[in-house]
Amino acid sequence: RGDCYESSEFTCLGHQWTLKIFPGGDTNSDEGMVAILLLHKSNKRINVKFGFSIKGSDGKETAHSHHETEFDQFEAHNEDGYDWWLEEDFARRSTILDHLLMVGSLVIEV
Repeated sequence: RGDCYESSEFTCLGHQWTLKIFPGGDTNSDEGMVAILLLHKSNKRINVKFGFSIKGSDGKETAHSHHETEFDQFEAHNEDGYDWWLEEDFARRSTILDHLLMVGSLVIEV
């Protein structure tokens, strides 16, 4: 629990982001669940609608999370740090291991 892997920084909508995945879950995740965190690293505020999706090698979606709110606001990076969104119970670890790692990689769409 609490250990994570962080993606390389990527740009979307002119803002910088990273994605963290917690294979053993975050400290508040249910047992057997994977957590995912979207980290906003830009110095401007942005309102976005987003979700997470994992697809198998056949292209079919096997895990997803789409937020109910119309838009989420991410604050600008400041001296207090980065703004983020954490999905504590994104997907069952067994689903990811059984179906998605057959080809040796995991692709997450944001």
